[in-house]
Amino acid sequence: ASASAGGDACAAASVIWDLSANDEAAEFMFAHGLLPLLLHLVEASLAPQSEASEIAASERMLETCLGTLANLAAAPAVCDAIEARDAWPMLCGVLFRTADSSALHEWLRLSEVCCSA
Repeated sequence: ASASAGGDACAAASVIWDLSANDEAAEFMFAHGLLPLLLHLVEASLAPQSEASEIAASERMLETCLGTLANLAAAPAVCDAIEARDAWPMLCGVLFRTADSSALHEWLRLSEVCCSA
């Protein structure tokens, strides 16, 4: 059942990632609290395996969360909110905790978008 739940969660996260590419949908998601949820999932993915849930520990979930954050960050208010939450030290932890090229690509995309904002 947990493998199914993990697959369902990753599939749902993929839909959110796709929707976040739309400016209006991204604004709605940000206004309704998606940023803290995404940051929480990224932080959970960095926890030791014994502490992280199976879903949060998924490399696909990490990639999806970072990709969604990168899409949301197209709005300067999101970059400001990431900065205000002092989330960059935690986000930089991704560089040391994963070797997944897709997740690292999305991390680079997020940092590029925020640095150019």
